[in-house]
Amino acid sequence: MLSKKPSSTNVLVVEPDELLVKTYRRILNDSGYYVRSSTNAQDAIIDIDSTKPDLIIVEIQLRLHNGIELLNEILSYPDLSEIPIIVLTYVPEASFSSLLNDKQLKIVKYLHKSQATHQDILFAVQEALAQ
Repeated sequence: MLSKKPSSTNVLVVEPDELLVKTYRRILNDSGYYVRSSTNAQDAIIDIDSTKPDLIIVEIQLRLHNGIELLNEILSYPDLSEIPIIVLTYVPEASFSSLLNDKQLKIVKYLHKSQATHQDILFAVQEALAQ
């Protein structure tokens, strides 16, 4: 399957830390991706519903509703459950491994923030969009 050109690819970053949002935006914008962001799950659902992104990067630790609740909400909409998702978080993978293994959700990559480099993030995005 051919992936979209970066300039026509819409990535939604769901991250409560504005500094990290700026960092992710710079990494992805510099590679030609269009980036939108939400700092909480409620805003993310509104954003996803109004402008279906090509890819979602999500932190599990969010204000109000957590990222797991967001993932379950995405799963409840068949047309949204096809969006590839990258989980980029400090939360250990074992804490939500059942969700990562849920074949209904299209979680294509888990990255731990303390170990993920800018190149790791960019490669994960490219890999997710190529599927």
